Order: sequence, then structure tokens, then C-alpha cells
Amino acid sequence: NAGPVVCCAVVGALDRQLGARHLSHVVLLRNASRDYFEPTVDQVMVDTGYCDPVAPHDLRSTVCGECLWFDSDAEPFVGDRGASDKAVEAGHCLNGTHQVDDVVEWLRRDRLVHHQRYRALCALPD
Repeated sequence: NAGPVVCCAVVGALDRQLGARHLSHVVLLRNASRDYFEPTVDQVMVDTGYCDPVAPHDLRSTVCGECLWFDSDAEPFVGDRGASDKAVEAGHCLNGTHQVDDVVEWLRRDRLVHHQRYRALCALPD
């Protein structure tokens, strides 16, 4: 467990992309990842200024419509476009412990977790 989880609104292009895939206008993320997803000149995707805490027991029954994960050494959505896995339990998505079918992606994800560079968003079903 990497600390508390928050629910934040998505904005801009990410909001449109998730809406087109029938996903919610909010994402779950680790509170510790808020700085990483904070809007910049190059990307405004997650409104990290306004997030609500999520109770740990709510995470156990939550499944992400998509788990979007990134390498924290690169800017999200710009330097790293992100990888996406569907129908992942929220806790596993945010911790980087979910099953990844593609071996190359699995190794990359494992390496990011090992080097503490794994950052994820859990996009909820609409």
C-alpha cells in the first residue's frame, strides 16, 4: 500500500477520450502521485487541485474501466503516452501489481515499480 487514494476530475483531452470510451469524468490516483499528474504548459488532463479522499474499503470493490500507467521520469501524456490495461482492480492498478498479458509491458511495469517510477490513474466506468 503506497498511501491514501484520492478521486480527481479529469479535464481537457483526457476527459474527451475517456468519455468516448464510456469511462467516468473522474480518476483515482495515489495522493503521492498528485504532483506528477499536476497540469503543466504541455498537458492539462487531471485537475489535481480538487480531489476527494477515497476510503480504503471502497477500493476493495472498485474495478477500473482502464488502468493508465506511466514512467515518472517522463511527463505524463507528453513524454510518456501511458500504457492501458482494462478491467483492473483499483488497488492493484494503483500499486502496479495487476496482471499484464503482454510480456514486454509486464517487464516494463515491473521495472517501473521496482525503481519507484510507476504512476497510475484508475479510470472508472461511467
